[in-house]
Amino acid sequence: YFCEQFLDRSYVTDVWRTGLAVTPGEDGIVAKEEVRSKVEGVIGDAGFRKWARRLKDTSWRCISEGGSSHKNFARFVDLLSE
Repeated sequence: YFCEQFLDRSYVTDVWRTGLAVTPGEDGIVAKEEVRSKVEGVIGDAGFRKWARRLKDTSWRCISEGGSSHKNFARFVDLLSE
């Protein structure tokens, strides 16, 4: 459970580039000011919004009829039906 959070953080910040990592204080707790700063950084950054929109559009094409995910799921259902 705990280790998965580090993997999620890595994907969100480094791979998908759709968020910013928060840093806990010396007490191990993330301060509300840190959270506010990161949220404002993501919301106020046109680059983040543009990248998120691109990911959304790409995802939509994949799951729409004729998209790669749609085709793969249909193949999976066909295999189960055999």
